[in-house]
Amino acid sequence: MNRKTKIILILGVRGCGKSTYAEHLAHTNPRALMVVPTWDDWADKLPECKCRTRKDFEYTGVRCRVYENENDFVAIGKHLHDAVLVLDDPRAYIGSNFDHSALKKIIIVSRKMMLDIVFVAHGFRDIPPVLFSFVTDYVLFNVFDEPKIRKDRIPPNILEKLEKIVTEVRQQAKTNPYAKKHIAVE
Repeated sequence: MNRKTKIILILGVRGCGKSTYAEHLAHTNPRALMVVPTWDDWADKLPECKCRTRKDFEYTGVRCRVYENENDFVAIGKHLHDAVLVLDDPRAYIGSNFDHSALKKIIIVSRKMMLDIVFVAHGFRDIPPVLFSFVTDYVLFNVFDEPKIRKDRIPPNILEKLEKIVTEVRQQAKTNPYAKKHIAVE
């Protein structure tokens, strides 16, 4: 049975809690995979997923994959279902060939795969423009840049809400560095 799935952007400056929140979202499902562009804290503390065969995806809990190449997303597309996929720094995976990439196919069929996808970045500038058309939810921590830098990709009604939330979170972050707000697009 297909369930409603989400494509979530988590944006915020270093140290604001976005990685901790992404890990929390990963733990909301019996299985999750966190993909990182380079070795980092997640790769140190989470068991590795080899990302090759069906057997590599037969686990419960949260695993980590240090991204190697497009073949990682081909394997994820074949074998990761009913799970949460967290992608740190989407610029590492979305390039000029995105229209023909395995990641785009995953995003398009995420509902059939029962796969929630979470992208984590520092700000709007760090999100490849093509990704905005798929977003269902934003989780905004304190960011340095403004949503209007992507005004050509974010619908005007959502852009207005995002600008208001960015202002609110910046104000709250003066006393609480972990302040955040959630906005659902749908």
